[in-house]
Amino acid sequence: MAVGTALHLLERAGAIRRGYEPGGRTYTTELVHPVRPLESLAIDTERLDAKRERDELKLRRMIEYAGSRECRQFTILRYFGDAEADSGRVCGRCDICRAGAAAGGAARLPAPEETLLIQKALSCVGRLRGRFGRGRVTQTLVGSRARDVLEAGLDRQSTYGLLAEEGADFVWSLLDALIAAGCIAVGGDPYPILSLTPLGFDVARGRQAVPVALPARQPRPAAPARTGKARRKVAAEAPEEAPASGPESALLARLKSWRRRQAAAMGGVPAYVVYPDRTLRELARARPQTMEALLTIPGIGPAKARRFGRATLAVMLETAEPAGEAPP
Repeated sequence: MAVGTALHLLERAGAIRRGYEPGGRTYTTELVHPVRPLESLAIDTERLDAKRERDELKLRRMIEYAGSRECRQFTILRYFGDAEADSGRVCGRCDICRAGAAAGGAARLPAPEETLLIQKALSCVGRLRGRFGRGRVTQTLVGSRARDVLEAGLDRQSTYGLLAEEGADFVWSLLDALIAAGCIAVGGDPYPILSLTPLGFDVARGRQAVPVALPARQPRPAAPARTGKARRKVAAEAPEEAPASGPESALLARLKSWRRRQAAAMGGVPAYVVYPDRTLRELARARPQTMEALLTIPGIGPAKARRFGRATLAVMLETAEPAGEAPP
C-alpha cells in the first residue's frame, strides 16, 4: 500500500508515467525526462501530513472502540453526535452487554484461584516493560508460537504460556477487566501498549486486593465416563501416588528453598513464576541429571531450561544419593 501510494503521488506530480501493457494487465512504469529533484515536484507534503494525522486518529478511535467495555450501540451513537446517547445506558444486545449479563457485570474481590490468574497476567505485563499491546501480552500468556512472538523473544519470558489452559479469549477479557480496575495503564502512540500502574504492581505482589469484573471462565471438557469394569482396571493398574519421603523429600525441600531464593532474586515474584509445585515434585521424583532429561519434566520448556536449567541441575547434584543407588 505504501509503495502504491508513493507511485500514485509521483505520477500526479509528473515525475513518472504509468500505463498498461498492450494485451496484458500489467502496469508499466517509466521516468519522465528530464529527471527532476524530489524537492521540485508538486507534492503537497502539508496536506499529506494532515491526512496521516486524520488516519491515525481514526485508527486510535477504532482501537479504543474494540477495547472499550461500554455498550457498542451507544458508543457508535455518541461517535456520530447523537445528543441522546447516554454512557450509562445499555442496549442489552451487543457482545459487551451480553458478556456483562453473563458474568453478573459487577466487580468483586477475586477468590484465591482467581487472584493467582490475575497475578500471572499482571506479572506478564510488568515483565514486558511497556513494549507491547494487548495482542502480544495475550499471545505470551497463552504460549503462542506465532512468528512475531518468537522473533521478539517472548517465548523466553518466564510468564510465557502461564495461562495457556484458559484460552486467548479469556486472557484478552481478563486484561480488559484489569484495565478497567486500574491495574493496567494503556498508553503509547499510535498503537496502545500496556504497562503496570502502581496499584497493579501492588496487586501482582499480593500487597493489595481490588474488585475486578472478571470474565467467565470456559468450562474444561469433562473426561469421558468409564464403565465400572474400566474403572476397576484403571484402579488396579495405576499405583497410588505416595507422599514424598526419604531422599525424595529432602530433594523436594531443597528445591523449594532454592525456588524461594530465586523468586526473591527476581524482584520478589511469585514462586510459581520459577516452577510450579507440580514441576518440583516431578523433579524430586525423576532426579534428572542432564539438560536433555530436564526437558522431559512437565512444566520445563526450552525457555525455562535456558533460564533455570543449570541452577536446577546444581540442586540435584547437591543432594547426595543413598548408598548403592544411582539416579534414574
